[in-house]
Amino acid sequence: HWWYKDYGNVRIIGLDSNDHYRDVPEQYAWLERVLNETAKNDDIDFVFAQLHHPYKSELWIPGEEDTTGKIVSMLEAFSDKTGKPSIHFFGHTHGYSRGQSKEHSHLWVNVASAGGAIDGWGEYDGTDYDEFTVTQAEYGFVMVSVDANPADPKITLKRISRGNTKETRDNEVTDSITVYKISEKPEQPKCVTPINETIAITGIVLKASPFVGGRKTSMHGASQWQIATTVDFEKPVFDTWKQYENWYYKENRQKNDDLTDEEVKRLEPKTTYYWHVRYRDQNLNWSDWSETASFKTK
Repeated sequence: HWWYKDYGNVRIIGLDSNDHYRDVPEQYAWLERVLNETAKNDDIDFVFAQLHHPYKSELWIPGEEDTTGKIVSMLEAFSDKTGKPSIHFFGHTHGYSRGQSKEHSHLWVNVASAGGAIDGWGEYDGTDYDEFTVTQAEYGFVMVSVDANPADPKITLKRISRGNTKETRDNEVTDSITVYKISEKPEQPKCVTPINETIAITGIVLKASPFVGGRKTSMHGASQWQIATTVDFEKPVFDTWKQYENWYYKENRQKNDDLTDEEVKRLEPKTTYYWHVRYRDQNLNWSDWSETASFKTK
């Protein structure tokens, strides 16, 4: 019911999320032992885990299992500790989704479905989760190529779509992402405006410098903005994470957002606020937070 196999520089882990086997101490303890051993194994650069049920599903909420979330947390902690990126592949939901953890080098990939009925838009309860950037109610499969070059190991994931009963596709690549083992952080962004200004309490726009990647091929993948009344940002009054795309219900809800500015609808009057921003590339690497800027409201 749970196993692993090494293929090149990848460790592939199989887990059982079905009734009677999910959420059992034996499986969690086994996975913990395997991850601890993998952390010490210099031959392994990436970890792929596969199990049936999703932790979150944009197309079919009733199919979610909280116990899968425990597996996700274990993989995130492993990647943080070791610097080895990880993926959890899942199905159950009949459609494709791809996302990534906010703080970790970890991918969420729904690889379904080669057959059966597609979970069409609006047929079931769904939701637009922050983690997912692409969801497609289509048949297809996922190909992962692994470059084991010890100087710069990487994985590239591609979604190959066959369309659905309303719109056919002949093996079209409809999504892709590349993740490197060696992290090359984007440059630290700079706060542009507002800085040391007194501004209105509504219609506030935070503006930062253009994105500069750590690699020549790096592209802007996400931005996180925070505003607080204390310089330590322990309790932000505004905290938002936006990704470069968000395909949901056949629409890119992030269209025309270049991620270098963010609107804040309203703040309190006569208050001093502090703000900063950080950028992420499309290979899951975060920059350092910008230097802190401040402003006052009228």
